[in-house]
Amino acid sequence: MEPGSLPTTADQYAAALKRMRADVRCPSCSREGWLPGGQAGVPIEEHGGQKVVVHVAVCDFCGFVRQHTPAHLTRPN
Repeated sequence: MEPGSLPTTADQYAAALKRMRADVRCPSCSREGWLPGGQAGVPIEEHGGQKVVVHVAVCDFCGFVRQHTPAHLTRPN
């Protein structure tokens, strides 16, 4: 994966989570296996509905959806 690029495979996503020191396991089913999705804009009511861009991944086992900002997924250690 190129420095600064978003993960596009399950292995790249797991590596990005480990770099962030985030738990690789799903908080719903405790398994490991994330399918990276695309980006989404999440509106924040406290900021007048301004959207925060997030990168979405889906648990390959139970379908739980997790979100992280692209800046956190792409930053070095």
